[in-house]
Order: sequence, then C-alpha cells, then structure tokens
Amino acid sequence: MFTDFVGGFLGALGGLAAGVAALRYLLGKYIELQISKDLADHKHGLDKQLTTVQAQLSRFSDVLSRRNEREFSVTEKAWELMIEAFGTAQGYFGQGREVPVFKLMDETDALKIINKLPFDEDERVALRKAGPNERDEKYEKFELARGYSKSYERATYFKNYVSSHEILFAQTTYERFVEIRNDLFSIVVDVGMYVGHDPEDFTTNEKIKIGKNLRALDEKVKALAVLIRERFGFSEK
Repeated sequence: MFTDFVGGFLGALGGLAAGVAALRYLLGKYIELQISKDLADHKHGLDKQLTTVQAQLSRFSDVLSRRNEREFSVTEKAWELMIEAFGTAQGYFGQGREVPVFKLMDETDALKIINKLPFDEDERVALRKAGPNERDEKYEKFELARGYSKSYERATYFKNYVSSHEILFAQTTYERFVEIRNDLFSIVVDVGMYVGHDPEDFTTNEKIKIGKNLRALDEKVKALAVLIRERFGFSEK
C-alpha cells in the first residue's frame, strides 16, 4: 500500500512537473508572441515615420532644387548683362582704344572710313563737310555721345534686372552685383557730364581717371566671378 502511495505521489509530482514545464513553455511562447507583436507595431510606426520623413525630405529637396535653379538662372543672366554693360563702357571709354586720325589721311581714305562709321546719317554728313582738322574734334564729340548713350542704356538694363530679381539672389552675390552696378553708373555719369560739350573739356586727366576707375571695376568683376564659381561648385579646388 505504501508503495502504491509513493508511486501515486511521484506520479502526481511528475504530472505537476510536466504541467509546470508546459506552463513555462506556453508562457515563453506568449512572451515571444507579445514581443513579436510589439516589435511589429514598433516597426510599423517607424516605417510610417520614415515614409513621412522621406516625403518631407523629397519635398524639401525639390524646393531646394528649384530654388537653386532659379538662383543660378538669374545669376547667369545678371552676369551676362553686367559684362555687356561693362564691356560697352570699356570699349568706348577705356584707354588704348583705336580712333581714326583724319588729319593724317587723304580725302579718299577719310571718306571711306566716315561712310562705315556707326553714326547717324546727319553726323556722317557733318564729318564729310568738315575740314581735315575739324573732323577729329567732331568724331570725338559724336563718339563720346554714342558711347554714353549705349553705356547708359546697357547699365540701366543691368541695374533694373538685378533690382527686380533681388529676392532670388544669394545675399552676398546680390551685394557684389549692386556694388559693381553703382561703380559702373558712376563712371557713365562722369562721362555724361562732357557729352555735347567741346571735346577739349574732356581732358586727358579726366580720361586717365575714368580709365583707372574701369581697371578697378575690372578687379571687382574678377572677384565676383570667383565667388559665383565657388557658390555653384564650379571652382577647381
């Protein structure tokens, strides 16, 4: 009888141990399931956040791309207009430019040159009628007026473009363009003071001063070119 009791007791213990093991197994599975579920939920939340961030970054990238494209476009156009305006002023007012010397020409050669000049017809007529010595003075007077008109026109176009597109420039680039614009206008206005007057009023000293100012402006143009190349990644460094 005692043997049967012990056997039953041990059997009960064995059943209990098996039950505990089963409970532990089920509990472990339940915990794994919960952890897997929590991880899945967490991953889903992260995926949603990642998708949202990617969409925001994509929109931000598009905005930056469009902004950079617009900035480059207006900078490129402003540069072209600046070079046209500055080049025109250099061509007409810079030192070392070639001018005809009519008093050293015979009549036939002088008339050939006069006929090709980009002046108004009434100005060409005046040059044809003038004597050899007078022609040089008239030519300088007409050339100065033409140079002033062309330079003022292109400098104004450049100024208006920069001003009307201010918000699309990088601030540093805009400030450099404005500085060059102001210096260029100062040169053109200085020349304009002598338009219509006796060419002798436009003295050698005044011409030297304007030539010096043009050279100083050329250095600012070169510095702006370096800034723009660095701004848009064109620098070789």
